[in-house]
Amino acid sequence: MGCRLPIQPAVSKVLSHSAGDQTAIPDLSQAGAQIKLKKAFGSDEAVKFLLQMSAGMESLEGNIKSVGSAMKTGTAVTEQMASAMNQDIGARFELIRQQMSNLTEILGRTLLQWSLL
Repeated sequence: MGCRLPIQPAVSKVLSHSAGDQTAIPDLSQAGAQIKLKKAFGSDEAVKFLLQMSAGMESLEGNIKSVGSAMKTGTAVTEQMASAMNQDIGARFELIRQQMSNLTEILGRTLLQWSLL
């Protein structure tokens, strides 16, 4: 089926109470809002889908924020661990050795391509 639902701002526009208020979304449990949805999307299935989606929206929003926060915290901890691992002189020399090895490999591949021409 080629039906595509509009994104949330478009749904908000369809449901807004007044022409000047494009951000307010009315209570979807009200019959008036459901009638507007049916007129906008053309089917009872679309109305049911949007009602189900809106029922868990607050929970979903909270979970998305929690995951984002955990990712930021995890990234900070990972960066601190990497920094701590590279603090001593042995680790710095190992990092330089790895970088030189990478550079040598890149140069070798480049020269090999030129020699084959």
